[in-house]
Amino acid sequence: MKVDEGNNNFVYFLNVIRTVYNERGKANHTLDQYTSSKYTSRIHENAVPAVYMRFDIAPIYVYYTFRENSVMHFLVRIIAIIGGVITVAGIAVSFLQSSAYHLIRAAKQ
Repeated sequence: MKVDEGNNNFVYFLNVIRTVYNERGKANHTLDQYTSSKYTSRIHENAVPAVYMRFDIAPIYVYYTFRENSVMHFLVRIIAIIGGVITVAGIAVSFLQSSAYHLIRAAKQ
């Protein structure tokens, strides 16, 4: 890390979250996910430079459960998507017809 001349404070953060992966019919896998970041700030010339390390263990667990959906669930999702596309297309057609009607009516006057 390149630091400009002068006094600096350095702060390093490490956050840890316990994570459990559960696959259907298999054993649980317990892991720790972590994030790290750093922060550098310039301080006054008379101040004493410092290095801070902050370590945080989250008081929660994250559970990932992997499961397969049935074919019926997949079909319902596909039909819902198709229904949404048809609905949006109907709204667009209605908007275009209404706009064309008002434009033609305004042109005749």
